[in-house]
Amino acid sequence: ENQSLCEDNRTLRLQRDHLSQELARVQEALLAACSRAREAEEELGQRRGEQRRLAEELAECQESIQQLRDERRSLQEDNNRLQHTVTLLQQQCEEHRLLLQTLRAELQVYKSLPVPSAEAHAGCFPSPPVRDVGTSSAAPLFSPLSSDMSPAWRMDEPCAADPPARKSE
Repeated sequence: ENQSLCEDNRTLRLQRDHLSQELARVQEALLAACSRAREAEEELGQRRGEQRRLAEELAECQESIQQLRDERRSLQEDNNRLQHTVTLLQQQCEEHRLLLQTLRAELQVYKSLPVPSAEAHAGCFPSPPVRDVGTSSAAPLFSPLSSDMSPAWRMDEPCAADPPARKSE
């Protein structure tokens, strides 16, 4: 019976040793799993921080995009307004060019009239005929200079077709 108890004792020790080894392996695996879990939590925290940073960066980019769109819209409105102003100024310039051309033609007619004697009109100063051509005529929006007009044409220069001024007698 003693021998049987010794045999049972030896078997129990072997089982205990085997279970101790198994417990050590499980504890080691548990520690490794806990370590991996901590690393995963740290990585998750880092990713959440990165995600938060990227979300903030995205919001800033979207705000910048909206500001740029607003600025582009404002610049487009300014451009449209300036184009309209240019069109109006071109119309006005063409109207003034036509008026100047008409006035020069009338001046030619006036200069070709005979000069009245000084005695007949003492104290009177003749004036050229006045013609109202208006500024709201239906002139073209823009027409390039005609071939007989040089780009260097200036209003203060006399017309090439103007005869020299007459001398009084």
